[in-house]
Amino acid sequence: MVSSYRLAGRYLLPDKVKRRKEDAMSQLINRFREDLQLAGYAKRSTESYVSSVLRLQRFYNKQLENITEEELRQYWLCCQTEFGWSAA
Repeated sequence: MVSSYRLAGRYLLPDKVKRRKEDAMSQLINRFREDLQLAGYAKRSTESYVSSVLRLQRFYNKQLENITEEELRQYWLCCQTEFGWSAA
């Protein structure tokens, strides 16, 4: 029986492992979205925040829970200097 694999970064991972990581990520993002809704954020603001978190995850290409506070700080500095972002 041949198992299928997907490229994840530089490594090939079995589809089952890839799916588990995607499921955990989508659960975390859904929880974040729900928390923002419960806090009274508008739909557009919620989607903007979710998009920003996903952008951070793609920037480091690692799971959100593995991104350190220092990496977050460096990412924010990069966004301010390179893209002209400012605090809301």
